[in-house]
Amino acid sequence: MKPGALLICRADANMNIGTGHVMRCMALADAWAKCGGEAVLLGECDSALRNRAAKSFSSVQILFNSTDSDAEKQAIRDICRSRTLTAVWIVLDGYRFDSDYQRAVSELGYPVLVIDDYAHLDYYAADVILNQNAGAEHFNYQTKNSARLLLGTEYVLMRGDLLQKRKTEKEQTEGEHILITMGGVDAPNLTQRVLEALAQMKRDKTSIRVLMGSANPHICSVKDYAESALPEAEIVIQSDSMAEQYYWATAAISAAGTTSWELCYFGVPSMLIQIADNQQALAEHLGKTGAVINLGWHERLSAGRLAQLVEAFLMEKEKHSKMSGIARALVDGKGAERVIREMRRLLSSKNQLSKLSKLTK
Repeated sequence: MKPGALLICRADANMNIGTGHVMRCMALADAWAKCGGEAVLLGECDSALRNRAAKSFSSVQILFNSTDSDAEKQAIRDICRSRTLTAVWIVLDGYRFDSDYQRAVSELGYPVLVIDDYAHLDYYAADVILNQNAGAEHFNYQTKNSARLLLGTEYVLMRGDLLQKRKTEKEQTEGEHILITMGGVDAPNLTQRVLEALAQMKRDKTSIRVLMGSANPHICSVKDYAESALPEAEIVIQSDSMAEQYYWATAAISAAGTTSWELCYFGVPSMLIQIADNQQALAEHLGKTGAVINLGWHERLSAGRLAQLVEAFLMEKEKHSKMSGIARALVDGKGAERVIREMRRLLSSKNQLSKLSKLTK
């Protein structure tokens, strides 16, 4: 990447949509910076996630409840005006960035990459569409003829803090280490329901660790329940070292979001639960590959039913090793590199320099 190459990521994180969009952009920003470029995050996120994002982005600029594409275009112009640039890419990650929004941003004259999950729009006004989910190769994206489609698990985005930390084989640990992680928000408080299920089980040498994001509204409730019913459970708020958590775990119970790919990368035998509509395809495809156990939609799972399913899963030790191998083979950690490579191929500095002149008008 030439000096002055700028990546502007437009993504939000809040109680309704979780943190996955911003986390994916962090992974792309890490790869961009590794190639010598600069990355900026433009969007909504709380202070804890903002501090975390600052490790990947040179600047985090906050937008609150913005619905005006013209105002957001002006924000992008202001970012560009403050720098000496040779090239610009704009990344959009979020379901509210519809066809009209994409067209409006494309009018700035810079190439646009849209990170998508399930081809829900009638038309995508993008130069690159990235869908890292298993089975995305079968989606029918309606876009301009010149658009590049990057589809499938070979393009899974993995953050820089997780890369280079996967060992050939995990160290064997004594007993069961169960990791519970329901994403950065967990609006339905599935974390507590899983703990209620584990409280019904009687297993020796079982350690429980719960990961919760700082934006989770149920932290106090979960802590109170764990203290009374599972005092041995460890509650970790906003972990600074996810790689250590994955190495610790011998099994995981997780929401079927961005964390699913990280569990695959580290080969943690996992049970996935869907807590959002956009997680269905991911959970179903990973379940079909044998990399995970797909438990389906969370509202159909009572604490009692969860206890039965988790108990059966933990009893199948011989199956865990096979699952781990399949999962690790799906995600090799080079997805962001592949995406950046395609972006560089499409990036013409000569054309970009002529377009950058618009900023001074």
